[in-house]
Amino acid sequence: MSRLVGYVVGFGMLAGLVLVPALFFGLGDLDASYEETSITQYDASFRVAENGDLTARETITVDFPGFFKHGIFRFWDVADGSEPFARRIPRDIRVTLDGAEEEFEMLREGRGRYRVARIGRESVTLDPGLHTYSISYTVDGVLQPGDGAQPTQFYWNLIPGGWRQTIGAANLTVELPVAPGRSTAPSGRGRPLAAPPRPMAPRSPWSPGRCRPAPR
Repeated sequence: MSRLVGYVVGFGMLAGLVLVPALFFGLGDLDASYEETSITQYDASFRVAENGDLTARETITVDFPGFFKHGIFRFWDVADGSEPFARRIPRDIRVTLDGAEEEFEMLREGRGRYRVARIGRESVTLDPGLHTYSISYTVDGVLQPGDGAQPTQFYWNLIPGGWRQTIGAANLTVELPVAPGRSTAPSGRGRPLAAPPRPMAPRSPWSPGRCRPAPR
């Protein structure tokens, strides 16, 4: 891969890897707009390697106020609005629940557009209260190579608008192979981004800003 001379980083600007609503086992016939659970803490780190592969880890603390819940669903939208022919398919997925390995089953929805991790076991219900999920995965080739007129670009949604729960607080970190150019928001190589508002309402995407190409 040729040396990267600059990035345009669009956070939350394009589809990238979209998180569709996290539906919890046991909702039954409840109205689709109703969600009794909430996310008290949403932490995510994203690292882009020089070859363009992305590794991500999401640590999500969920408050389950009642009984009879088995787990969550994690949806990935593999379509990328910035590259119509690309498919952002997660691999090497690993899930823990409260520090221990958790079972999950991979499904497909929407005629293959969505990869779905069905996290939890039918035979086990969660105690009410706080439970922390850690979800790590890799997505190949997320960088859009630059040319003489445009720098290499990285578009990604850090907090997508699909969550049905409120998010009490979030910490987000992005690490790039080289430092991005000028930015309208605090960001950089491995540095935390500006914090989203507290709390975040359901279905509220958040974008810290856009990084400009580094001057040559």
